[in-house]
Amino acid sequence: MLENQIEHLLKQGSINDVLSFDLSLDNEFGFSFQKEEIQDNDPLYRGLDHRALLTSYLDYFQVLSDIPKNESLIDLGAGFCRGTLLSHKMKLARCISIESYAPRISQSVLAIQKMGGDQNDIIQADLNHYSLPKAYGYYLYFPKNECLDVMLKQIIKHSIKDKPCYLYVCESHGDLISYIDSLDETEVLKKMKVSLPRHNDYIYKFKIERKDSCQGSLSSFLLHKKKTDVFLDVSLYHSYFKKKIIWRVCSTQMEHTEFKGVHTVIVNQKRIIDPTQGEEILKVSIGNWSDLDTEKKRIIIDHEIYEEQMSGTFKHLEEITWQESSRELSSL
Repeated sequence: MLENQIEHLLKQGSINDVLSFDLSLDNEFGFSFQKEEIQDNDPLYRGLDHRALLTSYLDYFQVLSDIPKNESLIDLGAGFCRGTLLSHKMKLARCISIESYAPRISQSVLAIQKMGGDQNDIIQADLNHYSLPKAYGYYLYFPKNECLDVMLKQIIKHSIKDKPCYLYVCESHGDLISYIDSLDETEVLKKMKVSLPRHNDYIYKFKIERKDSCQGSLSSFLLHKKKTDVFLDVSLYHSYFKKKIIWRVCSTQMEHTEFKGVHTVIVNQKRIIDPTQGEEILKVSIGNWSDLDTEKKRIIIDHEIYEEQMSGTFKHLEEITWQESSRELSSL
């Protein structure tokens, strides 16, 4: 029985055992990854072994078994839609696969048609612009980028108090789980051991709870309010001037990162703000960047003239907290 075989592999299967099992199901579904990837002209992950791109059937089984039978999972960036095919084959909770690149899903459509399944569970769409349906769960094995934020904001809106949504997150590049965990709206409920080597040994299940405000964490603030007219004043040590200065930085130039066990930001993909060295965000303002006669999207202000020089330029927006230590997820 397939379920017994999967449970056995999850308990004591080697990497080669798992890969062989995945390959056997891929062959049953008629997949030809080499053919697809050779013809793949999309630069997104082009040339990578498909085993690095795809979640194992064993991990899909774990996630789908966690979902009530009358609910559904949406697989975001589903690749070859293994979750949907396994769901139909084993009669697990419904899995809807969304993938942007047609060659990665065309074989899956043929496979599900042969099974007599619903090909509407396989959707070709650009996730940057697709309106996500509400579901019990969303599966992410996805890079941390702007598209991710677009999806997260939709999922948070779908989550209501009496019927929350859940995220199942597999680490992609080493910064995804930390980012999800840093958001005000997320709470870790459980973790599941991954069956193949990844940047993190576990898939994490997060409960999503929509908040009326996002003042608890910097990452939530940036997720919802990263705009061209929102600015953050950052106190930091300038190595050239050999003293502390203040940067006024447009929020669009900031990204969440984890540094020395603390959630913080990196500016222009170069400069990490280090709260362990007394660097901090002083306040958030709203204003017109053209008032600041510069093309660098930031200005340097001396501490001594900060209040005098900046008092009339921008309107104070709100306070946020940001020096929240990163939770040790591995201890859960």
